[in-house]
Amino acid sequence: MKKIIIIVFCFAGLAFAQSPVELKTLFEVAGTDSGAMLGAYVKGVGNLNKDGYADVAVSAPGLFKTYIYYGGKTMSQTPSLTLKGGGNIVSGDFRGDGWIDLAIEIAFHNTVLVYFNRPQGLDTIPDLTLTMPSDYFGYVMAAGDFDGDGNTDLAIATQDQDKFRDAHCI
Repeated sequence: MKKIIIIVFCFAGLAFAQSPVELKTLFEVAGTDSGAMLGAYVKGVGNLNKDGYADVAVSAPGLFKTYIYYGGKTMSQTPSLTLKGGGNIVSGDFRGDGWIDLAIEIAFHNTVLVYFNRPQGLDTIPDLTLTMPSDYFGYVMAAGDFDGDGNTDLAIATQDQDKFRDAHCI
């Protein structure tokens, strides 16, 4: 018989020792289409345009779009760039060229679009289209150095293990 041991660390007493933090709204975006599901995924994607400010990606799965908002002293409510895809968003330097790239799920279509960044900026046409005939492909993604070679890899999970037996990284 297997036993499961659960260890719980209680830091409840420390939670009250902190000063209250006031949250401040930096920018606000309002959707106009109730079926767009604007903001279903929101991701800080790093400094895509290398201007010294972090950028934000906001997906609208109902419209199959992801909006990129470039950071700055003030942020515009108008997106700087609109990309195809709308779902989970992952960023990382997948090519090892010093530019942050994006992987964006097309929700409910078992497809992930990969956009490689370059000095001219992100193109609105994806550089790679990854598909898998499996449920929820792209619903869970992660970026990291999974094989220890010093490069950022993209891992994409799928629900149907019978159809996807090998791990693939780009």
